[in-house]
Amino acid sequence: MVAVATKADLEKAARTIAAARKRAKNPAPALEAVAAKIKTRIDVGFRRGHSPGGRKWAPLKPATLKAKKRRNQSPKPLIGVGGERGLQGAVRVATKGRRTIVMGVTGKPASYGAVHLFGSSKRNIPARPFLPVRGRPGSVTLFKGGKMRPVVAEMKRLLASYIVGGGSGQR
Repeated sequence: MVAVATKADLEKAARTIAAARKRAKNPAPALEAVAAKIKTRIDVGFRRGHSPGGRKWAPLKPATLKAKKRRNQSPKPLIGVGGERGLQGAVRVATKGRRTIVMGVTGKPASYGAVHLFGSSKRNIPARPFLPVRGRPGSVTLFKGGKMRPVVAEMKRLLASYIVGGGSGQR
């Protein structure tokens, strides 16, 4: 069998490639969908008491549990009086510019968020990673292992789908 491409087929292919190239230069719409997936993974981690990668957080010490009970707080780690209005509610995942996703903690919880994220040997607080990052303060990278593997695969699929197909990247 011999395949023959017409001039119209080649022109359509050229337009498709040009459109994909243009979308690749500005993947912001797909990054919005990726940021939403990351935020969902973080919220699930808070509810279930584990990192976005699936590693269970260290249990609270008996004295901490007693203090939380006296203050009518949740017995779960990192869930205080405000529940989602506390540390979890202060976590932001958003796009910045056309090519970057930023994650962080805003407001008053930012002052203690890093202590819980990385732990503190000085304060005897174990690390309870609530963002999908690894490293140390000032030098972090995206964690791609554990339960984050399917999320990372989905990120890649969303970006590829957007660039090739032109959809919003949403699924």
